[in-house]
Amino acid sequence: KRCALESAVALLAGLNAEVACKDCSEELRFCTLTSLKEEPEATVFAAQVLQLLVRAIQKQQSWVEDDLHSVVIPICDLCSNHRVPLVRLGCFQVLIALIQQAFGHLAPFKKQIQAGCKSGVEDKCREVRLLAVAALNTWHCVGSQ
Repeated sequence: KRCALESAVALLAGLNAEVACKDCSEELRFCTLTSLKEEPEATVFAAQVLQLLVRAIQKQQSWVEDDLHSVVIPICDLCSNHRVPLVRLGCFQVLIALIQQAFGHLAPFKKQIQAGCKSGVEDKCREVRLLAVAALNTWHCVGSQ
């Protein structure tokens, strides 16, 4: 079951963003949300899941806002807990895109987002710290508008 999910994610990640979001929207949604629920540990798999999520946000897929509870909490957990800096960077990239697109719907997740950003600001990897600060700045700047 896990191998099938990883294979489907790899195939979706290999598709053009337009094709993945338009022709395979339901598969993209299912694979992304299921993978996030299982908290991907493998680095390549986690990076591919984050890539799919960033694409969905950039293409303004409506399911992302519909399923914020299934997206934000796992992303914030990965921001804090994943052992690989590249995955933590991807999580902050997702958070920034989410904040820019769906700020008004993120109020219930304020504590989780701030906790994830706080752990990122304290990260030992400089690049992760920079992106965590960028996410916090985005949160405050978008919120003040």
